Amino acid sequence: MVYQSLLTTIGLRIAIGGGVAQSTVLLLQALASVVNIGSVIGFGALSDRVGRRPVFIVGAVAGLALGYPVLLLLGSGSAALVLVGFLLGYGLVVGAITGAGTSFITEQFAAAQHYARHHTR
Repeated sequence: MVYQSLLTTIGLRIAIGGGVAQSTVLLLQALASVVNIGSVIGFGALSDRVGRRPVFIVGAVAGLALGYPVLLLLGSGSAALVLVGFLLGYGLVVGAITGAGTSFITEQFAAAQHYARHHTR
């Protein structure tokens, strides 16, 4: 996913360039990634209840709306604000899109294809 790739590469560079120590930025990104694990599961469960499309759209709109503010947070020079930026990016945007998106993609194939693909000799 593009948003996650940008956070992982450019986001790190912006945060370090903003004055936060590299080791701190990496720790903050790791913490946000742990939160992302829970958010993917949570948004996946939400998409089971309300549908894949609404959850995916919320994630996509949040990604558009928060793109520039997240970059400002990452470049703020404040470790706390960098963490907020990573949490918004990973926890909200990436979590919503991945949580709904992975289920959506899986549903495009019949269950027999899932089984046959992994259990053929």
